[in-house]
Amino acid sequence: MSLAMAKPIVIAFFGSIVNALGNNRALGSSAFLGTPSDPTDCGLSSKATPPKNEGLLMNWLPDGQSAPTKSRSTIRFSIILGLVAVTVSALCTAPFKPPFDWEVEISHAMEWKTQHPLTPLPDRFTKQRPNDPMDGAYSHNEKIDPRVTLPILGYLLRTGRLTVAIWNTLSCIAVFALLAALALKTLGDTVSAALFVLSLAPTNFAWWFLRDHVYGDGTAHALALTAVLVRPRWLACTLLACAAFVDERCLATLPLLLLLAYLLGRPAYRALLWGAVLWGAGRIILAWPFHLVTGSDGVMAHYIVVRNLSRFPDMFVVFLAAWLLPALAIFNWFTKGQKKLALMLSAAIACAAGPAFLIFDLLRSLTYCFSALLISLHGIRDVRSTRLVLGSICAANFIWLAFRHGVSRQLF
Repeated sequence: MSLAMAKPIVIAFFGSIVNALGNNRALGSSAFLGTPSDPTDCGLSSKATPPKNEGLLMNWLPDGQSAPTKSRSTIRFSIILGLVAVTVSALCTAPFKPPFDWEVEISHAMEWKTQHPLTPLPDRFTKQRPNDPMDGAYSHNEKIDPRVTLPILGYLLRTGRLTVAIWNTLSCIAVFALLAALALKTLGDTVSAALFVLSLAPTNFAWWFLRDHVYGDGTAHALALTAVLVRPRWLACTLLACAAFVDERCLATLPLLLLLAYLLGRPAYRALLWGAVLWGAGRIILAWPFHLVTGSDGVMAHYIVVRNLSRFPDMFVVFLAAWLLPALAIFNWFTKGQKKLALMLSAAIACAAGPAFLIFDLLRSLTYCFSALLISLHGIRDVRSTRLVLGSICAANFIWLAFRHGVSRQLF
C-alpha cells in the first residue's frame, strides 16, 4: 500500500474533527443546549433551539462578528487551548520514564501486526510460560489480534512500532481541542472552559495519552468522542466501530456517549448503537475467515478483582479533583428536581467504571470515563460560582502535582 492510499483516511478523521469544532450542523440541528441563561433546560425541551450558523461556542464573541468569523474563532480558541493543555501535561509528566520490559515485548508484537494486520500473532508473542516475568505482555498480546484499527493504520502509513505513539499524540491534541470547544459551548464562559481543560492537564488521563505507546487508548478516546459529534450517521457508526476495534472498553462507555449525545441534542443514538452492532459483526468476520480471536486470560479472575478493590483509592489519580464534577452535577440535578438526569448519569458511570474492576488495567480502563466530565458540565453550569468550582479543582490538581514531584519542599 502506498502513502497516497492512506490520505483519505487521515483527511476524513481530522476533517470530521474540524467540522465538529466549527460547524453547527455537525452537532445536529435540534434541541442544542439552549443558552446559559436557561440552565435548567439542559437542551431537553423544544425551546432549546440553536442560533443559526453558530458553531460549538456560545455567543462569547462581540455581537458584530459574523458567523464565519465566530466559527474560525471557535476552531482557533479550541486548538490553542488544546495545545496549551497538552504542553502543560507534557511538562508536568517530564521526564518520561523508559518503557518496561513487558511494554517493549508488546511493542514488538504491535510492530509485527502493522506488517500483518489480518494475520494471527505467532506463538512466540502469545504463548505463556511458567514463572515468566513477561506473562503480562503475553496475556495482552492474546487480545491484540481482533483490535485491527491501529495495525491497519500502521500498515497503510508504514509507521511500524511508532504507530501507537503517533496516533496517540495526534489524538491528544484532538481530544483536548474538542473538550475546550464543548466546555465553552456548555458553560458560555472562556475562563471556565480554560479552567476545565487545564484542570485535566496534570491528571493521569492526559498523561496516559503521551505515555502510552503500545495500547492506543488515546486514539480510542478521540474516535469515540468524534463519533458523538459528527453529523453523518454512517460516519458516526464507523468511527465508533473503529474505536471499539482499538479497544473494546469503548463499548462499556456507550451509555455515557449516548447521554452526552442526548444532552448535546445530537440525534446520534441509532448511529452509535449501530456502531456497536457493526463492531460485533466485524468481530464475527475476523474470527471466522481470518481466525482473529481474543483471549480471556486475566478477565474476572478473583485475585484481580480483590487487587482492584484494594486499590480503590488509586483511581483518584485518573482525574484527581475533577472526579468531583460528576458528584456535583448529580447533586445539583437532584436538588433541581431533574432526577432522571441524575440517575442516568449515575447508571452510565457505573456501567463504564464497573467493568474496569474486573480486569488488570484498572487505571487505564477508568480513563474511558472522561465523557462523564463533559456531561457533568451540564449539571453545574447553572451554579453561579462555576468559575470558583472549576478554579478550585484546577488549583487542587496542580497542588497535588507539586506535592507529587516534591516541588512543595521548595515552595513552602
